[in-house]
Amino acid sequence: MSSRLIGPLFSELEGRLPDLPRKQAVLAQTLLEAPELVAFGSVRDLSAQLDVNTVTIIRFAKSLGFNGYQALQLAVRDAYLSRAGLRTVRAASDGEGANSARDTFAQHASNLDLARQHFFEADLDGIAQALLDADRIFVCASGSAAVPGLTLVRLLRHIGLRGELVAGSDVDRVISLHDMAPRDVLVVIGLWLTFRDTHRALVLARRADVRTIAIVDSAASPLGKLADDTIFAPAQGSPLAFSVVAAVAVVEALIAHVAGRRPQRRQEIERTLHNLYLEEDLLAPAYPLPTRGD
Repeated sequence: MSSRLIGPLFSELEGRLPDLPRKQAVLAQTLLEAPELVAFGSVRDLSAQLDVNTVTIIRFAKSLGFNGYQALQLAVRDAYLSRAGLRTVRAASDGEGANSARDTFAQHASNLDLARQHFFEADLDGIAQALLDADRIFVCASGSAAVPGLTLVRLLRHIGLRGELVAGSDVDRVISLHDMAPRDVLVVIGLWLTFRDTHRALVLARRADVRTIAIVDSAASPLGKLADDTIFAPAQGSPLAFSVVAAVAVVEALIAHVAGRRPQRRQEIERTLHNLYLEEDLLAPAYPLPTRGD
């Protein structure tokens, strides 16, 4: 199991989880998979939601080295806000901007390496065939995840498939997805935070017996647990709260895999597009433009 938060507390819980009694295991699993329940919920709320009595919760907090539930909650909330990029940060000193840029590229490299490792563990052939056979391909991505979502829709057109980017509002989402059928495919993309509209789209798709594919930040994502197929694209940012780079790379790699099944079709489309660019005079001239004063 992969924790949604980073730190010694969560690493320790991952290691202890297999040996914990059932009630404590439920609490540990909640901290790892849904930390917001602890970060922003009272001990009574947590007790009611998990069917674990408050005494057990407090004892569990103390077993982790805290003096009670509130101390555990503060630690989890601090980790949650930090991971979501919502904590106040100090102003950078001279020269730290360059270091932040280097950290960003280093984080990109780490995210891409993890995405590459996990990518080939997915059922790529099954996903590719589902996309090729689909009557309609819906793409649901909210917030910054719309960046890889729009990239996916555009790349699908480059290989002769039509994707529809589903609008984020509840009304538009329902209108777009109300007539989903088993021969359709729904692709959802989530970064660090999981928004309700994307989750609800998955629920609607499951009711309609639609093939679902999730591109998500981690194995703990609620989207990945609902989808038929999951592809991991870490979205950790540094020092920014998140990054879309790995998700865009995964989208491109997935479409490249699909395109490899129909190379002639891809080449025909690229030739057609290039000819249209020329006919419509859309391309900039290949020769240098005059400079000022010439």
